[in-house]
Amino acid sequence: MSIVIWTVSIGVLVAVLWFLVKAIIGFTVSPQVTGRHYLKQQLKKIGIDVTEFPEPCIDEFVRIAMNTANMRTVSGKEKFNTNFVTGLDTMADVIRLWFSDPSDSMFRSFGGEKNIYRDIFERYEIRRKP
Repeated sequence: MSIVIWTVSIGVLVAVLWFLVKAIIGFTVSPQVTGRHYLKQQLKKIGIDVTEFPEPCIDEFVRIAMNTANMRTVSGKEKFNTNFVTGLDTMADVIRLWFSDPSDSMFRSFGGEKNIYRDIFERYEIRRKP
C-alpha cells in the first residue's frame, strides 16, 4: 500500500512542479519571444524553411499578431493568449499564401496604401517559391 501512496504522491508533486514552472516561464518570458518561437514552429510544421526569414522579419509578423490580439482582447471575451495564438496561426497562413500565390488579392494595395504584408516580404527580400 505504501508504494501506491508514494507513486501517487510523486505523480502529484511532478504535476504541481510542472504547472509552477509553466507559470514562472509565462510571467518571465515576453510574448514577443514566445510568439517568435511559436510562429517558427508553425512555419516548420507547414513545410516552410524558417532560415529564409531574418529575425526582424519574424518579429514584425509577431508584432502584427500581438497588436491584433490586444485589440481583440479589449473588445471581446477571449483572453490575450487565445487571440495571440490565433493571430500567429493567421500569420503562418499569410506566409504560406505568399509562397504559394504572391499575386493573391491578400497582397494587393488598396486606396493608395502599401499592403503591409507585401511590404514586409519585399523589404526583407523573402524569396517566393518558383
